[in-house]
Amino acid sequence: MGNVENISSDIFDNILIDNKNFIQQDITASGDITAAFNEQWKLSLAQLDINISNGIVSLNEIENNPIAIKDVILKSYYNREKQELNIDQLSGFVNDINFSLEAKGKRAAGKIILPVSLKIPSVSIKDIGDLIPNQKDRTRVLSWPKHRMSKGTIKDFTADFDFSIIRNKETKKREINTSNVRSDFSFENMTVD
Repeated sequence: MGNVENISSDIFDNILIDNKNFIQQDITASGDITAAFNEQWKLSLAQLDINISNGIVSLNEIENNPIAIKDVILKSYYNREKQELNIDQLSGFVNDINFSLEAKGKRAAGKIILPVSLKIPSVSIKDIGDLIPNQKDRTRVLSWPKHRMSKGTIKDFTADFDFSIIRNKETKKREINTSNVRSDFSFENMTVD
């Protein structure tokens, strides 16, 4: 077990992200990390209890303003023998939008599959528009809320979906997918054009 203070996120770039030009971040984390390794020095057990007071994330291939994060708490657990990967808590603020997320899943044969539950208590339509990328090839689904909805607030938003990371054996790159998206919310004082 160890305590970390003011660890910069860029030390994990080669582990988590295949294309370092895709994402840039200025995040400093503190907290507790417990890790155990097997005889081949492969991670067999890990527990994270991490706090990020504030930071910035930029997705370079998407024309968008940097995303500000603050008061983020991450509590997660990995067990290689049981093939379990759990995110017991991921909560905080993204561009001042309060969120919480849980995910309990499995890792096997180069795949990570996580059923995810996301909750946002309240968010203004304007704040949602600020998060939607300005990609030239954006789909109508992504551009519709930004250009057709104004004013108002979404309340009690929940979304459940399956998140997967699969390592492509041929390209050796990770493929990230979401599927089975289900959501529920209420709204007030919304204008739709």
